[in-house]
Amino acid sequence: MASHFTKLKPDQAMLAGLVHNIGALPILTRAEEIPALLQNEEIFASLLKRLSGPIGTSIMKSWNFSEEMVRVAKEHSNYSYNSDTVDYVDVVIVAKLKNMKGTDDPDAQIDWNTIPSFCKLGLAGEVEDVVMEVIEITQQLFSST
Repeated sequence: MASHFTKLKPDQAMLAGLVHNIGALPILTRAEEIPALLQNEEIFASLLKRLSGPIGTSIMKSWNFSEEMVRVAKEHSNYSYNSDTVDYVDVVIVAKLKNMKGTDDPDAQIDWNTIPSFCKLGLAGEVEDVVMEVIEITQQLFSST
């Protein structure tokens, strides 16, 4: 998506996608040690969503990631995120919401046309067709290597 809709570096966009929710890992690890945390799925999901950004931000800073990558960890669940220019947060938000489509995740019901990241990437409106085309192109690239 980064190479088709932005001037961002595709390898950095891939890295952003891989590490965007790094803050969830310590929460999940801790939850395994405290079974009571997992008893109420809804409360745990809310806790995970609320804390993964700040924890991910701390992890990314301690690992000396660039500020733009730290921002991805911090803002990946902020669907009203609206920077002046297209950045890796926008790419991650679009990819994340696209991957949720058709699931029972409450975020899957969000109208993509209300998300600044979709508008900034020029994907508002006929989003489904454009994104599906990019996915098909990407799959073809990976299958030919």
